[in-house]
Amino acid sequence: MITYMLFYISMNLKTFACIVLFGLHTRTDNIWDYVGLYMKDPFVTLPSALCLLFVMGILLLSGFLEKFYLFMCGWHACLYFFASIGLLMIDVYIYYYLKIIKIYYTRNINEPNYCNC
Repeated sequence: MITYMLFYISMNLKTFACIVLFGLHTRTDNIWDYVGLYMKDPFVTLPSALCLLFVMGILLLSGFLEKFYLFMCGWHACLYFFASIGLLMIDVYIYYYLKIIKIYYTRNINEPNYCNC
C-alpha cells in the first residue's frame, strides 16, 4: 500500500512537472495549447505521457500491479462496494487521461503541413 502511494505521488509530481515546464516554456496554461505538443517538444511529451499511463494503471506497468494488489486487498476484506466504486472511477479517469495523451499527439488542423504529402 505504501509503495503504491509513493509511486502514485511520484508519477503525479512528474506529470505536473512536465506540464509546468511546458507552461513556463510557452507562457500559457490552456489545455488546447498542448495540441501537437509532440512536434513542439517531444522531450516533455514522452515522459508526461508515460507518467499518465502509469497513473492510469495500464497493463504491464507497475501502476497496474499496484492497483491490482490494492483492489484485491479490498475484495478479500469484503469491501465489495468500495472496490466496485474504485473500479468505476478508474474508467472515468482513464477516459480523461487518454484525452490528454490524444491532445499531445494530434496535430492542429490550422497549422501548415510541413511534409510533402
